Amino acid sequence: MCVGCEGISYFETQGDYVFAVQGKKQFRLSFRLYELEQQFPQDRFMRVSKSVILNIISHISNRRWERHF
Repeated sequence: MCVGCEGISYFETQGDYVFAVQGKKQFRLSFRLYELEQQFPQDRFMRVSKSVILNIISHISNRRWERHF
């Protein structure tokens, strides 16, 4: 189980900063993206690009992927 990560849609780097994105809110973190990748469960979060780690459970359950097709 991933305590506290249920509401996180994705993590993203913007310049020198890493943000946790929850809906329309962004929270600046003091971690590097690779540290988050190691910290969170791989069955819930997936690195999809150099700058984004996606909450795949949240993404699929919200069916956001359909917007791309």
